[in-house]
Amino acid sequence: MAVSVFTTPEGVHIFRVRGKLSANSIGDLKTALDAAGERAYAVINLKGAPMLDSVSIGYLVRRHSVLWRGGGAMALCCLHPMVSKLLAMAGLNKHFTVHEGEEDAVAALKKSFTGPVPQPKKRGRKPKGKEPETPKAEEKI
Repeated sequence: MAVSVFTTPEGVHIFRVRGKLSANSIGDLKTALDAAGERAYAVINLKGAPMLDSVSIGYLVRRHSVLWRGGGAMALCCLHPMVSKLLAMAGLNKHFTVHEGEEDAVAALKKSFTGPVPQPKKRGRKPKGKEPETPKAEEKI
């Protein structure tokens, strides 16, 4: 399996996958998607991927959730008919945004933001401080 990565001037990452996506071969896609960050806008072109196994589908679902929670988005495009059927049978065609062509997917993601892709949020805990004391109700004797 091979992955080609392109980035549009607006900051949308395009991942073109060639070959079967399986537990043994998902490493390249994982590395490329993880490098894009948690707020990335990613289009995954699966035209060259005639097969996905459960491990790769699970990774795509998890990555989609990570991007969504981080403020990014992910879209799939150019699905092989067998992959499209597999996603439909698993009920995941409603989970993913699927487009016929790469240009359609990029245009759809561009609509979700204006200007360059926003920078990642800083993560971490808020400093602990004393919470304001609430006045106690006066007790009657």
